[in-house]
Amino acid sequence: MIRFEVIADPVAMPRPRVAVRGGKAHGYVPSHASEAMWQIRQCALAALGDGEPFAGPLSVAVTAYLRQPASIPKRDRPTALPTRRPDLDNFVKCLLDGCSPLWRDDSQVVDLTARKRYATDGPPRWVIQVEELP
Repeated sequence: MIRFEVIADPVAMPRPRVAVRGGKAHGYVPSHASEAMWQIRQCALAALGDGEPFAGPLSVAVTAYLRQPASIPKRDRPTALPTRRPDLDNFVKCLLDGCSPLWRDDSQVVDLTARKRYATDGPPRWVIQVEELP
């Protein structure tokens, strides 16, 4: 099992963009998402160390702790949940792409638990746990 944190604002995977250069269309991911995936990848590599990527089925649990908006009343802050955009599945897409050094293929993830919460007890961050199933 590997458990690690990425101390950075969680970023949801945006829709791919297309630009025309030299008369040809080129698809790309916006830079803020690429940077977020790079940060996740670096932390995943550090957590893996000298170990080999997982080869079997995997269970992944992730919690994205977001900045809490100032508009939430102080009395509601401890129990408030982020119900606005971006969607949780877009956070998961960014995370799975960033964690690619931990496994050979995304299809190995057979169990997925995902949450988004407000960061009330620390900075905005990702908390990720990857476990190989028997």
